[in-house]
Amino acid sequence: MVMRWWRHIKMLKRAGRGHDPAGVAATEQGSLVVECPACPHDGRNLPENWKWLPMVFAWIYTLYLAMDANFRLKLRNRHITNDPELGPGWAYCVHERDYQNEMDESVIATLACMLLIMPTLDYRRTASSMELGMLYCSMDYVLLSTLINVVIGSLVVSYDITCQWNVNFPSRIAKFPPAMRFNLDNISFTTVIPKFHILGHGKKCQSVWSLNYHRWMGRTDGEGVERKWSHINPVTMSTKVMGPGARHDTLDDHWGAWNWRKVVSMGRHLETKLKEAIPMSKKHKALLNALSATFPAETVTEWTNMVDNWQEDTSQPNPFEEMALETTQGDVERELLAEEQAEKAQALEEEGPVHDTTASKFLSIGLDLENQQRALSAKAKQLKQGRELYEEGAMERRRATLCDCIETWRSVQTLYMPGVTQLCQINSTRTDAMPTEHDTEMPESIPLWLPSSLPSGLRDTGCVDGLIEKECHLRLAEANDALVALHQQLCITTGVFNYKKTHVSGTRQKSNTRTRTLLSQLTVKTKMFANRYRAARKALGVLDPNGDWQRRLLPLHPEDIRGPTRQDDESEGRRQLTWIWLAGQTAQVSTNPSDEFEIAEGMRVEWAKTHARANRWQEEVTLLTEEMRRVIAYLDWKASWWRAQGSHRDDVRADIIDGLGAYANRQADLMHKLAESFAALWYPVLAAHGITIEWPEHYIVYARAHPPKVRASHPKVTSSEARPAREDSGSDGSEDSDEDEDEEIGHNSPEGDDADVSPYK
Repeated sequence: MVMRWWRHIKMLKRAGRGHDPAGVAATEQGSLVVECPACPHDGRNLPENWKWLPMVFAWIYTLYLAMDANFRLKLRNRHITNDPELGPGWAYCVHERDYQNEMDESVIATLACMLLIMPTLDYRRTASSMELGMLYCSMDYVLLSTLINVVIGSLVVSYDITCQWNVNFPSRIAKFPPAMRFNLDNISFTTVIPKFHILGHGKKCQSVWSLNYHRWMGRTDGEGVERKWSHINPVTMSTKVMGPGARHDTLDDHWGAWNWRKVVSMGRHLETKLKEAIPMSKKHKALLNALSATFPAETVTEWTNMVDNWQEDTSQPNPFEEMALETTQGDVERELLAEEQAEKAQALEEEGPVHDTTASKFLSIGLDLENQQRALSAKAKQLKQGRELYEEGAMERRRATLCDCIETWRSVQTLYMPGVTQLCQINSTRTDAMPTEHDTEMPESIPLWLPSSLPSGLRDTGCVDGLIEKECHLRLAEANDALVALHQQLCITTGVFNYKKTHVSGTRQKSNTRTRTLLSQLTVKTKMFANRYRAARKALGVLDPNGDWQRRLLPLHPEDIRGPTRQDDESEGRRQLTWIWLAGQTAQVSTNPSDEFEIAEGMRVEWAKTHARANRWQEEVTLLTEEMRRVIAYLDWKASWWRAQGSHRDDVRADIIDGLGAYANRQADLMHKLAESFAALWYPVLAAHGITIEWPEHYIVYARAHPPKVRASHPKVTSSEARPAREDSGSDGSEDSDEDEDEEIGHNSPEGDDADVSPYK
């Protein structure tokens, strides 16, 4: 009980209740909390005209709150009725009597809590005991009690089941006392799901309630309340056996310490966030511009309007709602069968070239033969793993057909490439019989000697005029076609994989084996298209080494070959599309109208997400800059408030008045020094990037005169080297120890700003 009284008196002292002539009895609800200086406080750190600004500018004054319930903070029902709170509702826990009057009598099960999202601080009257079976009612009470007498224009509430809680929330407000009600029509009210928890929701929730897609959210993740549980959960071993009053007093004390630690570490926290946000904002803006350049201007305008309309009214079509990319096994199997039949028909109908074959037709046939060689080579690798005799016979027939086609093509090659005759004689091909495994070359490895594969000297003299330029144009088209085919193949593979995750699971070996076999076939085709692109790009490097194509057609690495959708272990806010989805002239498909529509719709979703990522990072820079301004303004206001408290009491002895004035000046100086240390830490980052600084002039002057010190890294020493130093530490090192300790105080502390002078000392 003595410890409870000591904690309670210290909390009253730190809140300035001893300086109030009305005394402790006049303490208002929630007035003992350690407030968040980064959050908007009307009359303290907001401009005078903020209420009349349009929302496009006033969104930076939004209040972000997070709600959650902690089922580890249970209280055993020990039937203790004579354990009152020392400060009922004065700090973080709600007034228990008022709360119970709003609820039906029930066994207290756990604790509901509300947290400020951005700095992850506890807000006033934000915790209450949650009654069994009354989840929504308890959470409503916590939220509404938090907002009593709070002046806001925009509110964002994060809750892990907001998709359910939000449904009837407006109608439930009317059931609470008038002092707790507020009109949702008078403010901008948005509910979202935290980023980590939203992955456990369905696709519908992920596209509607995500913080990544809603405007004016910055890089808020909504998970701040979860981080606080790591601090308070160890306390539950003690609080669960306490009485109701002792439990609330203990939690109030711990949450006050948590808030103060967050306040003094806010300098390093916001600086680190801003240093990350500025380059990420530029990076994702460039990625958005690159992706937008691959689509027609009218398409980008249409998608931009679609995003803006959904932001204004979520009942409009959702641009972030992903289309169903679930492709069934039957769909893919029918497609593969049709392709195989088309290949057989093409092989049977292959005719020898006539003498009037044009040069472009000659080169097109050569590129097609080169593509057939790659396909046959891939099938030959599969045969090495062991196949049926029928497949081996089919492979022999394909090789024989390819061999005949190559020999027929050779008869035309001598007309356009007379210099290649000698190379063909050196690398002669058998045409009288099918090559066997003992032959030095199989048809799929016979060099075709297209202009791009000739030696440089022979290429200039052994080809007819204009042939090299024509191959260059064909190779460029081939590279573009290969990227388009790669896009289609990756979308199909993504659909099959989603189908497997959704419909094929468990221990059904037959279904899993069939799906894995199908995925393996799709992987082989994906590699074929990738190899086709690499071959075309390699040829372009020979034919036109200094061409503009190099800026768009980049080297294709294995890590670049992935679908446009988010991977399971990838952050939505940080991910970026690989370059194959950003290369120009590849966003449109001209072969099949239905495929064109599918790719366009799928890329519309990816463009919208890329657009959202760029905007969220830009908003993060703006929001962090505003939070820094609010922190400086609030601490400056708090310092002035403390100085005014020193002269409020005239009803006590002179020595007590002197003590009250000294303590008020100490607290004012603490707030002032804390603001100066933050200003000195933030000013170089803001000034280096040309960001406008709207602080009181005193803090700008101080920041310029006191740049932050860079901590020198001390070299590591071994234990043998450190032992003599410890033995001599009592002689010459005593004078320097205090100086080194002073240098570590404030913004130069390795733990952030936790080493600042604290009223908890």
